[in-house]
Amino acid sequence: MAGMDAGRRSVLLIIADDWSPIAGCYGDRVIRTPHIDAVARRGVTFDHAYCTSPSCAASRANLLTGLYTHTHGQYGHSHGIHGFRTHEHVKSLPGVLGEAGARSGCIGKTHFAPASVYPFDVMDGSDSLSAKMLAGSVGKFLGETGDRAFYLHVAPTFPHRHEVGYGAEEHAEEYAPLPTYDPAMVPVPGWLPDEIEVRRDLAGYYQAVSRFD
Repeated sequence: MAGMDAGRRSVLLIIADDWSPIAGCYGDRVIRTPHIDAVARRGVTFDHAYCTSPSCAASRANLLTGLYTHTHGQYGHSHGIHGFRTHEHVKSLPGVLGEAGARSGCIGKTHFAPASVYPFDVMDGSDSLSAKMLAGSVGKFLGETGDRAFYLHVAPTFPHRHEVGYGAEEHAEEYAPLPTYDPAMVPVPGWLPDEIEVRRDLAGYYQAVSRFD
């Protein structure tokens, strides 16, 4: 991207958390994801895309740096007791785009560090389980950005497992009515035992995917 002007496109990246390709646009006949499916019809879906790390934080660093974990150095979680950090010499997407004149923002979940490697102009740690708070923060960022080109990184927590199940009780009124899934109807992957406890858990996971949608 050489320079930014009014003719340059902006980028909005909405990143789910621990979401497998479970969506109508990927052939799942049980899940209900009408909004994701609508985006897919207007855009592109990837049939051969793979996660480069089984860790949430490391995957986010991979996306933002374009590097593998063993290159950027953030092997695991940057938060809590773990403290993994991206090497200081690494360049990231907000840094590169910022040098080209774009305004950058991260709203919701982060889990990458240090701030010097990820110099977002706006870091908004809104409650990543609340659609209302995330939407409000997005609107504020867009209003303040005006006609300037931007990169906006929006990171809800869904469908990541929460303290209890998948966080369905958090801000439930914002998502009502949500579809419910019959445990008997959800497909069980071959690497999991086909037991009722597994099916109930998968039904909760499916609901969290619909909540993200």
